[in-house]
Amino acid sequence: MEEVRIERVSKRKESVEHHHRLYGILKSVLPEYVGRLNLLETAKKDNLHPYAVFLGDAVVGGYVLQDEGDIAYLEFIGLTEGTRQKGLGKLMVQHIQEMVKSLGKDRIRAETHHSNVPKFRRLGFREYFPGGKGMVGIYLDP
Repeated sequence: MEEVRIERVSKRKESVEHHHRLYGILKSVLPEYVGRLNLLETAKKDNLHPYAVFLGDAVVGGYVLQDEGDIAYLEFIGLTEGTRQKGLGKLMVQHIQEMVKSLGKDRIRAETHHSNVPKFRRLGFREYFPGGKGMVGIYLDP
């Protein structure tokens, strides 16, 4: 497998290309979310932490953490279709856990569609409430 790395999307000029690649991934995975998200603007906010996942030179996924007091909220996590089932999700969750610990947070929370719950369970997440419109609250202790 090619080299995998995870980098923060920052305000730096070189992040513009990463932003556009990750934006395309987000749009294909969760189009309604992209309408609310500008990763370059997100990178300027102290409580939002966007990351891009690279396989070789290609951006193949990413995630956005939001700092919310004693927890970190996982705003988005996703990979391109062709890169799933290769262990990248597990690597992303390990990276998220490291980032959450470095932020001094006690828990990672997220909401996902009920159809995604088995995937998150395999990554160590547990359910904490049923949400509306097929959504489920999940959490992970780092």
